[in-house]
Formats: sequence, structure tokens, C-alpha cells
Amino acid sequence: MAQRYATVDDLEVLDAGVSALASDTVSEALAAAENLVDVPLWRDKASHAHARLALHLLALTTGALGGEKGPVTSRSVGALSTSYAAAPFGDDALGSTRWGRAFLMLRAAVPVVGVAV
Repeated sequence: MAQRYATVDDLEVLDAGVSALASDTVSEALAAAENLVDVPLWRDKASHAHARLALHLLALTTGALGGEKGPVTSRSVGALSTSYAAAPFGDDALGSTRWGRAFLMLRAAVPVVGVAV
């Protein structure tokens, strides 16, 4: 990805489930995320950040895209189960989906990000 905002095609590459969503819903998520990602500040990570933030918004609003909410704390298969400790993420809203957590990891990799998220 490059110094630009993400496109619907970029979102579909990351999660094929995007193609099953209404195009208006996807466009609205891209527009909302665009307001929170400044290309000159994010540089070559801009489209990565924009895509993950848009996917986070879509996961929250649609419940689709495998957007589990919160960290996985246990798993069960038949009679077997295991539990994990779950460390909290610094930003509760963004930490609530895998796409938001991916955005937070990207944000941590950008030295100076002037985003209000």
C-alpha cells in the first residue's frame, strides 16, 4: 500500500467479507476513517491504517468481518477447554476488534501521529 487512502478493493483483499456488505455501508466507513487518518503524517502506512480503521468501523457497525469484540479469553473444542489471561489494550474502543487492534499496532509504529482517535 502507498501514501494514499485505502479503497474498497484494499478492504476486500484484507477481508473477503467486505464484498457481502452494502456498498453504501462500506463507503461510509471509508469516509469516516478518512477523517481520522492524515496521509502526510502516516506516509507509507496511510492506506494500511485507513483500511484497518475502516474495517474496525465495519466490524462494529455490522457485526461482520470476523470482528470478534474484545480479546479471546477462552476456547473450547468438545470436552476440552482452555482459558487465557487478557491484557487490556490502551484504547478500549479500538481494542474491541481485531482490526482496531491492528490499527493500534500500526499507530505505535508511526513516530509522530497527530490523529484524534
